[in-house]
Amino acid sequence: MPRTPGLDLPDAGAEEADLSDGQLRMRVRAYERETAWAPRWVGDELDRTHQEASKAAADADVWSARATAEPERAQLAEAAERARRESDSLADRAEQLEAADEARATWNAHTAQTRDKAERARVELGARGVDLTHPGARVTAEDWLAVHLDAQRADDAHREITEDDLAQDQDHARHIDGPETAMPDLRDRSVVDPTERADNPARIPTVDETTAVVARAQLALAEIEARDAADAQREDDTSWTTTREETAEWNDDLVAERQLACF
Repeated sequence: MPRTPGLDLPDAGAEEADLSDGQLRMRVRAYERETAWAPRWVGDELDRTHQEASKAAADADVWSARATAEPERAQLAEAAERARRESDSLADRAEQLEAADEARATWNAHTAQTRDKAERARVELGARGVDLTHPGARVTAEDWLAVHLDAQRADDAHREITEDDLAQDQDHARHIDGPETAMPDLRDRSVVDPTERADNPARIPTVDETTAVVARAQLALAEIEARDAADAQREDDTSWTTTREETAEWNDDLVAERQLACF
């Protein structure tokens, strides 16, 4: 994605310049909704857990070696066993965090286009002097969309309808027929993880925290899988519709040719 020279900002292009404030706000809002169900970022905690697991394993080896040569064999053997149990526990936790980290990467790739459009929209809105953080500017995207649709309807009342318009309406109807997936919309029943933006030093999550992170990641992966399946189904439906229309045209041509042959 092009970036503004000297700044780590995406460039807004001609597409964004042609959009209304409401449409740009919708793009920003779309990505905000996607972040609501994002798997929690665990990269720093994963690194810390790996480090502590390795340290505990090394301690276990040291205590075991010393237990064979020093008088305090029982105490050292017990310390080695504790360190080994801790290492195993942390290794299991790290494995779970790795799964959550992979889910986060999958979500990141899945929402890349929405995120890119939102970043570009923010840049364009900023260039127009729209401050999205200002309380007075926090009109919901739904309100802006309603205004935009009203304006479209007003324009349509005075615009000639063409065959292209009808074709676009039919195509749009095929895409919005039915829910996006068979599952309840995760964007409407999720909130951003409260610790997602917490500026805390990396630490090892507890067992319960790790379980919660994994559960959230699994929900996100299920959502992505359902979306992909719905997209594939729509593509199949579109392909079938196109094939059926082409077959009808071929049949019409064949009938016309046979009729001409009779004369």
